[in-house]
Amino acid sequence: MIGWGLAERALAVAAIAAFVCLPGSAAAVSSVVLRGFGAATIDGVPATGEWDPAGHVDFTVNRSSSQGGGTVAATLYLMNDAQNLYLGLKVTNATIASSSLEVEFDNDRNGSNLQEGEDQLLVNDAGVFDGFMHQIAPNTWQAVRDQDYGGTNDILEGEANNPGFSFYEVSHPLNDADDAHDLSLAFARRAGFQLTFRHCSPCATTSYFPDRNSFAQLVVVSGSRVPPDTQIASGPRPLVNDPAVDLEFTGSDDIISPGDLTFECKLGEDAWRDCTSPYTTTVDDGRYTFSVRAVDEMLNADLTPAERSWRVDTTGPSKPRVRGPRVAKTPTPVYRFSAKDEGTPARRIRFRCAFDSTRLHRCAARYRQRLRRGRHRLRVAGVDSLGNVGGSTTIRVIVKSPRR
Repeated sequence: MIGWGLAERALAVAAIAAFVCLPGSAAAVSSVVLRGFGAATIDGVPATGEWDPAGHVDFTVNRSSSQGGGTVAATLYLMNDAQNLYLGLKVTNATIASSSLEVEFDNDRNGSNLQEGEDQLLVNDAGVFDGFMHQIAPNTWQAVRDQDYGGTNDILEGEANNPGFSFYEVSHPLNDADDAHDLSLAFARRAGFQLTFRHCSPCATTSYFPDRNSFAQLVVVSGSRVPPDTQIASGPRPLVNDPAVDLEFTGSDDIISPGDLTFECKLGEDAWRDCTSPYTTTVDDGRYTFSVRAVDEMLNADLTPAERSWRVDTTGPSKPRVRGPRVAKTPTPVYRFSAKDEGTPARRIRFRCAFDSTRLHRCAARYRQRLRRGRHRLRVAGVDSLGNVGGSTTIRVIVKSPRR
């Protein structure tokens, strides 16, 4: 059905023009994503290897009672080359002359095709129809033909009954001059779509893919096998005392822009997971390595992921050891402090201390203060290079007057 006459064209337009939509809640976006790089000859005959590069998914379509009822197996194929989008549909025991295939596009992937300009393709016994959703009244849309609104009929379609199955092949430009009525897709761009199939003789219940209330997604791919590069723009210093860390990263590719790349991240030996920049994680004290790799629209992943390593230390030094007299015979006794810390050398540990106060102030590791005669209490705590304050040590000191 690559071409069609005036009578056939009128029948197809009449069939679609009766389809009027009122707004409803947006449909779900399915997890099904199809992509593949290749080209097909539009003749309804799947030549050996012709659809091997395509993304594909198996599902079932309803069969009419006159054909035994129930469902039969179907496979949907989708791919593109630099110019066109190709769709193939294999249906077990279909009858070409009395079946219909429709693809409705959700161009902006918002879960609805009830918007001005959303593309539609139809193949039935009357011919092929290249149309779009047009608003004919407030909150009311109707499928109309591109050609009736200054556009062109860009769909090519071929179909044939093969032994044990029927095969439909459809192509449509990725991007043409008719941006108001057609898809406008470039490499790495996505669009939602929903396929409708009706197995007839007489007609069975309409079948939907993914289902009546959701849209699958297609990704336009470049065919390049060159993996992207990944760079970490910012992240934690090698030693930090904040368990929450932020990392920012980007990437570059030989075909697509950095904004069209996706990313996968992991900590240590964890599994790769989808992620976005900036990436925030909260961890316990310890050593960590963060890895991130860019992934392009062909699912080529960076073979040399970018990495950033750091250690989190939120624990202060040990309680200080205090050396000095507990009974002082001079009003200016000398005390020396020492402590241990996992990340700070002993010589770089600082101290806070005070006599007879819970408010500690900065002091040297060798500390002297003039004291009145009587009982006193010395408190001291260590501080590591990150500012973490450790536990405090308290000693009692008695200052006695020297003998005369």
